[in-house]
Amino acid sequence: MNLKFKEVFGRCNPALPLNNSGNVVRGNALQKDWKNVCPLSDNTQVFILGNPPYLGSSLQSDQQKEDIAHVFFGIEGYKSIDLIASWFYKAARYIAGTGSRAAFVSTNSICQGEQVGLLWPNIFENNIEIDFVHQPFKWENNAKKNAAVYCVIVGLRNSSNSEKYLFKEGLSQTVENINPYLVATKRNIILPKRQKPLSRIPSMTYGSKPTDGGNLLLEPNEKDEFVKKYPEAKKYLKRFIGASEHTNNKERWCLWINDQELNEALTIRGISERINKVEEFRLNSTKAATRAIAGVAHRFGEPRYIASNSILVPIHGSDRRQYIPFGFLDKSFVASNATQVIYTGELYVFGLISSLIHNVWIKASCGKIKEDPRYSSTLGYNNFPVPSLTDQNKLDISALVLEILSSREQYPELSLSDLYDPDLMPPDLMEAHSRLDAVVERCYRAKDFVNDEDRLDYLFKLYEKMTGAPNA
Repeated sequence: MNLKFKEVFGRCNPALPLNNSGNVVRGNALQKDWKNVCPLSDNTQVFILGNPPYLGSSLQSDQQKEDIAHVFFGIEGYKSIDLIASWFYKAARYIAGTGSRAAFVSTNSICQGEQVGLLWPNIFENNIEIDFVHQPFKWENNAKKNAAVYCVIVGLRNSSNSEKYLFKEGLSQTVENINPYLVATKRNIILPKRQKPLSRIPSMTYGSKPTDGGNLLLEPNEKDEFVKKYPEAKKYLKRFIGASEHTNNKERWCLWINDQELNEALTIRGISERINKVEEFRLNSTKAATRAIAGVAHRFGEPRYIASNSILVPIHGSDRRQYIPFGFLDKSFVASNATQVIYTGELYVFGLISSLIHNVWIKASCGKIKEDPRYSSTLGYNNFPVPSLTDQNKLDISALVLEILSSREQYPELSLSDLYDPDLMPPDLMEAHSRLDAVVERCYRAKDFVNDEDRLDYLFKLYEKMTGAPNA
């Protein structure tokens, strides 16, 4: 390390003997005014660097929440921001209008999902830009319980026409601009929460939320006993499926009664008893919106089911998976609010979102809970740039989707969680996905992608072209 330091800076002072140097100030860095601690002047250039603490909003102490409120006073949405973002914003304000610079080691969360929209517009408002970036790398410590997180190193400076640098695995690349997702684009793109898809793909919605106190839902044994006791109730039962049921081959059922069926359904004692319990549960709620739907206790609290084939989208995933295990459902399934749904039977849509290039986009655009991606329709799916597809493109993709589904069916004893575990994934399923990736990526360009960074770089350039504006 000393030799490298000398190579870069020309000299390396001996570590021993120790000498008096520097000025250590004890205090809360987020509460203190940095300009009082280290005043700036026209003839000085200050370089700030460090490895500030990271904590998501749900893990922050009262003091840390108070610190964030102090730093982001008057800025909307600060309560959801990660602790480490406070150092970036405070540093940006400190160096604004000077030749000084700042750089921090951070978890990559500040460059993903909603954190981008919460933090980076406020930094850019100070005429600050990203100077350089070391793209995500895995960091581990030597503790007994090894902490493994993905980190980035992000440098800040005042806006200029000087070159910026992207670092990855010991290599550097000179670029014109670096956006908050750590990708080289001409402008600082910040993905909006888009309500409809940018591309020509079907819309996505949340699944149905019961808000029933558990009275409209049945476990398999409850369902069997219920049908045995009330055989005429069978036609009002549908499979109820959430992310856990989907990926772990679990079974649950629900009562699904349309308004025009209610009078007949109420003649079945078991159904009327359950509906009465739903009504009681909702009336006793502290939420006015829940009490307001007590009079329609036969319905789910938020019914979004459509009698149609659909694609099931698990909201919570695993960072270990190379592919997201989406599912095809027929109209006998009601998707839960732990999932999102695309009401279509089009195989090519399933293929597009099952591809590696889509998963790369989702991991960058949607953010994570801990290290696991959280699928967002507004940030991810609706912003996903899809090129114009020919009928032949759709046919080619659809054919490979059938191969994937057929391969899954060869392993009825394995859950999707097992099938998509990178250590357990059967070779034929992996091969089918690889062939799908090749076909989908040919729809984007003829040249092979080098790696995931190359894929993401291309997607952002296509997004920029399709929207015509950085934050459109």
